[in-house]
Amino acid sequence: METNQVNTELEMLKEQLAEFKGRLNKQEIINERLIRQAMKSHVSWIKNMNYWMSVVGCIILPIIIVFFSKLHVSWFCNAFIALLIIGEIIFNIYNVHTINDKLMSEENIVTVRQKLLAYKKREKWQIIIETPLVIIWIILFLYDISAFHSTTDPAIGCIMGGLIGMGVMSFIYFREMRSLNRAIQVGEDFTNEQEQ
Repeated sequence: METNQVNTELEMLKEQLAEFKGRLNKQEIINERLIRQAMKSHVSWIKNMNYWMSVVGCIILPIIIVFFSKLHVSWFCNAFIALLIIGEIIFNIYNVHTINDKLMSEENIVTVRQKLLAYKKREKWQIIIETPLVIIWIILFLYDISAFHSTTDPAIGCIMGGLIGMGVMSFIYFREMRSLNRAIQVGEDFTNEQEQ
């Protein structure tokens, strides 16, 4: 009699434990979905901005070449800036492709976090490589302008335009890094919770 009662209680405990595990698994799935959604929202801004910057780069490239040609800027200086812009566009397309929606949906959170860290590293290397190239181009450009023009009006206008462009690009870069850091932090917090 007592064994039947113990067996019945044991069966009830097993059922309750299975039900509890089921609820716990559902809670973890919901938490992971929320984490993925938070990471996607941070990354979507980055993807959209890089997409639109690539479109703007494609539109502005021929305009810049024609404008600089009218200022009698050398073909070397024109080719240099054209290659910089084309390189930027290609790099943006490649780098954004590495954090696509499929990655954000199908991979586990740890893998997504690692991919975002790799994306961030590539972005930093891009800045490290591009900055000296832009400085070299500015020096070549100023030399070309001073060689063909007796006044500094075109140079001043181009410098002002360049400073505004650099300000906009700096804002976008730092905003991108802030969004990326938030997405990485969300993934790191989730990973730390899982380990505890």
